[in-house]
Amino acid sequence: LQEFPEVKYIEEETVAVAAETSIPYHLDRVDQRELPLDNNFHPIGDGEGVDIYILDTGILYEHEEFGNRAKFGGYDPMDEYREENMEGRDCHGHGTHVASNAAGRDYGTASGAIIYSIRALGCSGSGAWSVIIAGLDYAMRIIPVRGRPAVVSVSIIGSYTQSVNDAVQNLTKIGIPVVVCAGNDARDACLQSPASTPDAITVAGSADGDELYPNTNYGPCGLLYLYSGTSFATPIVSGAIAIMLQRQPKLTPDQIRHQLISFSTNDTLNFDIIPVEFNSSTPNRLLYIPGSCGGEIYIEVESVVTIESPNYPLGYFENIKCQWFITGPPDTYVRISFSSFSTESFHDTVELYDGDPCDPNTAQLATLSGQKEDLPYMKCDSLSNTLFVELNTDGTISNAGFKANIIATSVRENQNGTIEFGTCEERVCLPFPIENDDLLEEDKSYFLSLVDYTFDETIVIGTESASITVVDDDGVYVDFTESEYLVEEGFQARVCARLSSLNYDCPVSFPFSVVINTENGTAVSPDDYEAVSNWNVGFSPCSMETCIDITTHNDPLVEGDEEFYIELSSGPDLHRGINIVKSSALVTIVDDDVARVSFKHQTYEVHESEGSVRVCAVVRSPHPVAADCPLDFSFGVGIVTSAGTAVVDSDYESQPIILQFESCVEEVCANIRILDDSIMESLVEDFIVSLEPFRTDIRVRLSPQPSTVEIIDNDGVMIDMERSSYRVCEGGADVTACVRMVGQSSI
Repeated sequence: LQEFPEVKYIEEETVAVAAETSIPYHLDRVDQRELPLDNNFHPIGDGEGVDIYILDTGILYEHEEFGNRAKFGGYDPMDEYREENMEGRDCHGHGTHVASNAAGRDYGTASGAIIYSIRALGCSGSGAWSVIIAGLDYAMRIIPVRGRPAVVSVSIIGSYTQSVNDAVQNLTKIGIPVVVCAGNDARDACLQSPASTPDAITVAGSADGDELYPNTNYGPCGLLYLYSGTSFATPIVSGAIAIMLQRQPKLTPDQIRHQLISFSTNDTLNFDIIPVEFNSSTPNRLLYIPGSCGGEIYIEVESVVTIESPNYPLGYFENIKCQWFITGPPDTYVRISFSSFSTESFHDTVELYDGDPCDPNTAQLATLSGQKEDLPYMKCDSLSNTLFVELNTDGTISNAGFKANIIATSVRENQNGTIEFGTCEERVCLPFPIENDDLLEEDKSYFLSLVDYTFDETIVIGTESASITVVDDDGVYVDFTESEYLVEEGFQARVCARLSSLNYDCPVSFPFSVVINTENGTAVSPDDYEAVSNWNVGFSPCSMETCIDITTHNDPLVEGDEEFYIELSSGPDLHRGINIVKSSALVTIVDDDVARVSFKHQTYEVHESEGSVRVCAVVRSPHPVAADCPLDFSFGVGIVTSAGTAVVDSDYESQPIILQFESCVEEVCANIRILDDSIMESLVEDFIVSLEPFRTDIRVRLSPQPSTVEIIDNDGVMIDMERSSYRVCEGGADVTACVRMVGQSSI
């Protein structure tokens, strides 16, 4: 061929492939607040365990986007209307596209959700309102039967029809969120159905660069905007709701609307294409899906990294766990300084560890919770060049969260710190390693005391000192709150005291430090030990919350607008010393339809005969309880009107609750490692661990079988102190401590 003048060159034929696709625009946009896009989409969940019902032209179940997650909903109203047998299969394409945006592998917001097809539109892409209503009614019947959290997605639009709006409204009334499209007619969405349904979540369309989709509908009936036409924006929001329900399965439609609004990105959309008179009434909100939080961070000396809780300061998300693993250069320490901190006391915590918390050798540096915007003492240095930060939240109150700066430093600061009270009665732990032989030259007794720098008489240190006995240059016995520990030279013991504030409003903070004296009062040189402050905010195992579900079901209870008080009452077995705090809730019953209950800084709603309201009280034991553990208490409920008139039992029902205290006394904790060769003479030694109570008035349930500790070579045994009482016998020396488990270490 090369002999022909027409041939310019010859090359081997190869195969071309499609260019690697980037993250779709609609996914890339929703997990960040501002442009430009970062070509990432890592949402906080994938919707696993949640069902999305697609009312559309059907779904191509076998499409690779769905795997095995696309299913027939069980009823095809279009089959019934036209006497077909499609069983929810798509013969148009619109429904499959919609389903892929909701839960597709590559294009969906909730790639782990189950998708159910309820075919309400025919192969032409249209359908009668009666068929669509039949599909909505079926969803209302089948979702409660399946008993899984679910959202209904309706990318259908038409002229205003009251019966369609009523069918959507009926779903929301029984607690099922419905997402509908605003329509693509460049008009007021309130003129169309089901977009005009009051409690539906109506979605309009946006375009690249946060412009509006050219033909999107607008007006006050819209709740959110999202990329592309409104039909395909709607399932994206449905997928976002599936992610919310994955974390909080019992969210109501009202709560979902509130979260979507609260977390949305505001005032970024250009409204130039809609009529001026609708600018102020059209919500300027773009859907926001929180990204996954935490990650691994490497930090150089003299550089600063900032971490913050998700959605700070607008409020972190419920039922999340965020983990940051921070590493600095060798021979440095990692310092975290909180510039702002606000979490729900006791329930939402930030834990700090000196490295991987799964490693039994890792020290826990602090557990933080509470509310304070300016915490000058809220900083902590790691003991090595690693720091692990973990945020855990529950499913109730969501506060602003935290913001913290992190640096790597070659010098550790004095770790005197602050203790913040959540209930005005807290515990502070001070781990101190023994570092100098001068402290251990002979058998002596020492006392460790906490020092209140404020000298405030309203701050009381409940147990002021611990007896420290030094034994044969081999270890230290620490006797504190009626417990003893043996700590080997060069390693740490954690010493704890119970603190209480008598007069301050909670939360309150004050600084503390530690000193060590001999039993004769002689001060031990600070060079002989190092005390590291440990904030334990919200640590109170004898403080619990109990909840009772109340269902209204009788008209005499709710004839008019009245106020009622719900009070928790204790059963006959309430132990002396257990107090019920915040024991009543004001209930306002409105128009024979709904009860609004304001309790513990939250408002709950219960519809007559349709649901129940949970009323909570905090039950606290202010002192260690002299009784067997766990303790069981039962509680009942009573309702009276604001005038004091008792409501008869036949007007409501509630289930009695049994409250169980797992631990009735707070015990100190210590980490002890045994390393002396004299107790490891043979290659393998077995030691017996059994339970021993510390107090005569507190009985500890003994484990059925003693634990066996196996020591291998000279690697040592790690004893992790928690809330159970054990006696560890080894090498002829007894060590008594509140030990949870004994672990084995090997080469």
